[in-house]
Parts: sequence; structure tokens; C-alpha cells
Amino acid sequence: MMGNKIQCDEIVTLKHVKSNGYLIGSQHYSILSNNFELSIDKDNSFGRFQVICENKKGGSYWMLGENVYLKSLNQNGYLSTSKKYEFNQYNCHNCPILYHLETCITKSSYQKNEYKWIAKSGVIISAFGEEKSNKYNDDDEL
Repeated sequence: MMGNKIQCDEIVTLKHVKSNGYLIGSQHYSILSNNFELSIDKDNSFGRFQVICENKKGGSYWMLGENVYLKSLNQNGYLSTSKKYEFNQYNCHNCPILYHLETCITKSSYQKNEYKWIAKSGVIISAFGEEKSNKYNDDDEL
């Protein structure tokens, strides 16, 4: 597997694999959590996220298995999801996304434990902007 290493505090875009579109935040409120809605767009200009490493050391990279926050630069909130915001028979009767979790950008600009993300095998995140020459070919750095 080849890819770019991602430094802590680097700006990235997140691409939805199935639709090939970028995750972007909007000013619309999400249905379940009442945070900012997350959607998909072919344009990535509103989908820039800062990778904030929980255990950052100067100039360090996001490591596989390390907790990070993904902060939306447009909404100034954090990418988040929670089991308490699951689409179920009570809030989305017979809908096509039954038992999926709502993912949103929080209205809060404070870091909370429930806003943390962890990278595991199979996740590919591209850096926003220029191509980097630091290629990822190990199993412990992203």
C-alpha cells in the first residue's frame, strides 16, 4: 500500500469511497443531533479538515492506532458520530439508511472524547493541496 504520510495539524480532505465525492459541512442542521449536516460534493473547497493528533509531538505524523480529532475549517467544529444518533424504526421508519449512524460536524469548538477518531487498516486520507513526496509504505504511519 502506498500513500502520503499525514502530519499532525495537516489540512486534509475526506473522500467518500462509494460516491467518489468529498465530505463537506453545510449550514443545515442534522436531523438527529441538530449539529451541522455532513454531505457529499464533487467540489472539495468546503471540505477541509485539520488533523489534530491527541498525543502530538513536534513535527510528528498521525500514527496507525492513534486518536485524532478532525476539525472542520469551515464550521470550526469536529467530525463526530455516535450510537445515540442511529437511524432506527422510531426516527426513520423503513428508511434506506436504517441502523446507520448519523455523522455530523459539531457546533461545539471544544474537543471532547466522543469526537475522537482512530485510524485502522483500510482507511485512506489524502492531504489537501499539493502532492507530498513522503510516501506511506509502512503499516504504522498514515
